[in-house]
Amino acid sequence: MQYKTNEIKQVLLNVIKDPIKKCAFIYVDESSIKYSESFTKYEHYIKQTKTFLELQKCLFKLSLDQIETLSEYLCLVLNKNQELKLTAIKNITDAVKLHIIDSMIASPFISKKGQVLNSNINLCDLGCGAGFPGIVLKVVCGCQTLLIDSVQKKINCVNEFINQTNIQNANALALRSETLAKQQRESFDFISSRAVASLIEILELSSPLVKIGGQIILYRGQTEAKDALLFKEIYDVFGLKLHYIFQYSLDDFETGRCLLVFDKIKACDPIFPRREGMVKKKPLVKKYGLEDILKRCCNLKIYSTF
Repeated sequence: MQYKTNEIKQVLLNVIKDPIKKCAFIYVDESSIKYSESFTKYEHYIKQTKTFLELQKCLFKLSLDQIETLSEYLCLVLNKNQELKLTAIKNITDAVKLHIIDSMIASPFISKKGQVLNSNINLCDLGCGAGFPGIVLKVVCGCQTLLIDSVQKKINCVNEFINQTNIQNANALALRSETLAKQQRESFDFISSRAVASLIEILELSSPLVKIGGQIILYRGQTEAKDALLFKEIYDVFGLKLHYIFQYSLDDFETGRCLLVFDKIKACDPIFPRREGMVKKKPLVKKYGLEDILKRCCNLKIYSTF
């Protein structure tokens, strides 16, 4: 089966009219948590809030060139997927929703009020796979983008797709986050990552890469919206503050999703990231690893729930 760009474009134009069916926006500050509805239900629609209006503007008003580029890129991914396993999603409608639309959800946090950024603003997408969400954020927001993944064949494909779609100021490297942190520590304005490792693991890998004043944007599952509020002490060690939680559901998909947005407020402790492989071998949420690491950084309370 050969996928066609025009077919994907028509699906994208239809889906983008009303992509988000349910959502809840949660703002986390120093003293309290303000949220629009419960963590587990999406009954409260927040279409009147400034943040959702920004989200609507980004999602609903893509230029024809952006739509063409995104459709062409997804077409290349789906066709290449028949040779190499890049994605489990083969249906065009599902691919548009779960690759393009889902990737775009973070765009208002990067490109305020739908404005295209200049290429001096840079983004690094960790564990990019076939290029999502990094390529979509690049096309929508206009920032200079580096995509990294440890799997060489995926990176080869992403660079091939970037060249074929003539996407400028984007590059993909077969590299581990630990190695990149040695080369470009605290040099990115934004870090994005979708469904890579556990929450604490990806924060250990991403915090050393983002500048003070920058943001880390993580695409996670629904259950992690509430869990994210349990780890404030660890966020402090990474120099991070949890700022926003955005819960949403795409179309009639029952699976809830969330964005976790972290502000980088101070330098990450220099012991992070630990050497290659240690993030998984000794995750900080394990009792034997957490207490040890935290004692070396600062005197923090260790919750028994960790």
